Amino acid sequence: MVSTVKLNNGMEMPAIGLGTFWGKDLKMVIKISIRLGYRLIDTAFYYKNEKEIGEAIKDKIADGTVKREDLFVVEKLWNTQHRPERVLPALEGCLARLQLDYVDMFLIHWPFAYQSDNEYAETGREETVSFTETWKAMEECVRSGLAKSIGVSNFNKSQLDRLLKAAKVKPVVNQVECHPYLNQKELIEFCKKHKIVVMAYSPLFAPNRNFFNSNIFQDEIITRMANKYDKCNAQIVLRYLIQLGVVPIPKSEKPLRLKQNLNVFDFEIDVDDMRIIEKLNQNKRCVNWPHVVQTSKNATNLKRHLERHHPGITNNDLVYDSDSSEESECSTQSQPQPQMPEEKKLKQLSLRKAIKRSGCAYASENPKKIRLDK
Repeated sequence: MVSTVKLNNGMEMPAIGLGTFWGKDLKMVIKISIRLGYRLIDTAFYYKNEKEIGEAIKDKIADGTVKREDLFVVEKLWNTQHRPERVLPALEGCLARLQLDYVDMFLIHWPFAYQSDNEYAETGREETVSFTETWKAMEECVRSGLAKSIGVSNFNKSQLDRLLKAAKVKPVVNQVECHPYLNQKELIEFCKKHKIVVMAYSPLFAPNRNFFNSNIFQDEIITRMANKYDKCNAQIVLRYLIQLGVVPIPKSEKPLRLKQNLNVFDFEIDVDDMRIIEKLNQNKRCVNWPHVVQTSKNATNLKRHLERHHPGITNNDLVYDSDSSEESECSTQSQPQPQMPEEKKLKQLSLRKAIKRSGCAYASENPKKIRLDK
């Protein structure tokens, strides 16, 4: 039996779910997963798999395995659909493909937007709409009954703070990449403070597509713990996240792995071992979104760049860390002008570090064009 977590709107959500980004024979995987006991199914417009998921759900309801109310379906709004007038129609389209009357949760997939003739586009012309404007339309989805709850994905603390100040309906979830090599400790603490549940995609560090040598299934420390608790490495990692209060959504196409991933509620990792796993953090990501809005030449000014693409970051948010190991590297890349005052120079360096960490391809490719306001 899968445990549940309580959301800030009173709803109960399964404490573990099934991720569906990529994969073969998805319809069969969903049907097997539901039979095994999975009740949370995560999808998105961008994944282009809603039709298969909807058919699988329909079949399992028809054969009596589950009722609709037993399932918790998560859907996401794509970056080309952020304009308020597009949000509700986007959700209606998702529901039509899923063959459902409502979704249990509707998330803003990323905190940035762009325009494109292709709705599934991974990049496009810059879009001036703010995610706070988009959120107002998300709130309308709740009032319409088409979404039981709403939340966000890939938001940082600053973006969440800005959203919370503008929201009438509070986000219930922030879905982000989270695993032992990227434990998101500060973000989890922030979300707990505001009663926002963190969901973890790529909880097993997506070993088939990460760009590092690290592998949770070969990690010596995790392997030792798996032996200690008579579990496999994946179960140790998933249990670690669950004990942090995080809801993992691992994916697999193999029935045995699906069953193992669900079987994580019959043991508990002790406090000392939780601390050991915490020390594995390396701030490594396997999902770095490479496609950012194509910024016009008129938007190279820092103020406009931040307002359009990093609304949660301001000069006042930036704190220069003189002990940072990135200092020499960033200093070389930034090449600040000699006549620039020291205080402004440090702010510019810190800004570039912050934007670099946010995954902004434009800032990485054009570091000299990201400059402080005159």
